Amino acid sequence: MKRIVVGLDGSPRAKPVLDSAVKLATAFGGKLTVLRAVMQPLELPPEAYTVSPVQLVEMLREQAQKELEALTSSGPKELFETVEARIGTPWQVVCDGAREVQADVVVIGTHGYGVLDRLIGTTAARVVNHAKCSVFVVRNGAIE
Repeated sequence: MKRIVVGLDGSPRAKPVLDSAVKLATAFGGKLTVLRAVMQPLELPPEAYTVSPVQLVEMLREQAQKELEALTSSGPKELFETVEARIGTPWQVVCDGAREVQADVVVIGTHGYGVLDRLIGTTAARVVNHAKCSVFVVRNGAIE
């Protein structure tokens, strides 16, 4: 497991998922590609209507990038090859990223509890079904 893609979101579950991926990378001498997808939200605050949709999504991507960098800043720097927020559907961003780097495994957290997760299925389930490599799903906390 030399190439590990980590799919994170903005939830409190992101840290334990990242911690699990760091442990795997350390144990197997791997490198991490950390990804987070950003989509235009269904509900927007009134001030969001003053910018174009392209500007809004880019603003959200930049914010997600800052959050990812803050989350990964305390980890071992030598493990992180890429830390990137991308615009797109979460499961597709993770699967595309895994294919791009020829990942050996994807590490992702269990399902979210949002309305979309209930309607169309979870990101984790879609990654499991569509990834071309193995998927390690972290449940409610980091591996020990």
